[in-house]
Amino acid sequence: MKLLKFVGLIVATLLASTVEAAPSFSWYRPTSYAGSIPEEFDARVQWPQCPSIGTVQNEGCCPWSFVIAPTAVMSDRACILSNGTRSRMYSTVDVAGCCGSCADFGDDPSPDGCPSGGDPKAVWEYWIDVGIVSDRCFAAQRLEKCEIPRCYQHCNNAYGRSAYKDKVRGESSYGVHSEVKDIQVEMLTYGPVQTTIRMYEDFKLYQSGVYRFEGVDDGAANFLGDQHVRIIGWGREEDIDYWLCVNSFGPGWGIGGTFKILRGSDHLGVERNVRAGIP
Repeated sequence: MKLLKFVGLIVATLLASTVEAAPSFSWYRPTSYAGSIPEEFDARVQWPQCPSIGTVQNEGCCPWSFVIAPTAVMSDRACILSNGTRSRMYSTVDVAGCCGSCADFGDDPSPDGCPSGGDPKAVWEYWIDVGIVSDRCFAAQRLEKCEIPRCYQHCNNAYGRSAYKDKVRGESSYGVHSEVKDIQVEMLTYGPVQTTIRMYEDFKLYQSGVYRFEGVDDGAANFLGDQHVRIIGWGREEDIDYWLCVNSFGPGWGIGGTFKILRGSDHLGVERNVRAGIP
């Protein structure tokens, strides 16, 4: 496992050496919006020409949300920016297999070879420095399998091009200010964003309504780790403000793979950890 991680790091380093260094990651980005903020918003409705926004992925038995959430946001925003002409989905397999700095395997890897987690910020930086191929390049591979994907150098034969030539780099990545309005303006302007929440056992049992952790948020009892998700909208239900998010537990979980979480109090870190980027 350490050998696979090392190989991925070497490949990523070699590819990165062929491009200019990306600007340093900034946590705050000025935003402005001339219109009014709507009471309800759903990016799937706002940009129906971009089916990626409603796509729900399944991380399987490994905690791949740190790859799935940011690459999904990249796909959404590329489509939105192009008004639907760039409908490619960025490959999660490419990132998981080739970005040596993205995953955290720790000193004691799990028996099934899964990472213990990872850093979505590193995924955003990898997108800018190296680039990510489309999911059509590795169409037969999925992260649902309980294994670490290889760092493939060639796309599927039917696709007809090398992985290197298929890579597309992002223009910038940044963090969004934690104020609710700033996050909303960012989404109204550019599309969905990625965030990170602290996940407890009850979250996996979520089915409907506005999720709120009722225990003590101390990262101790029943704490499972960080979960990285997409925010695609917001609204109000039974006098409770919420964010509408897409998880990566498959479409059979929650509300068709989505969930609502308390908005306005940085519940479980949902507002302090917002990241985004420009394709």
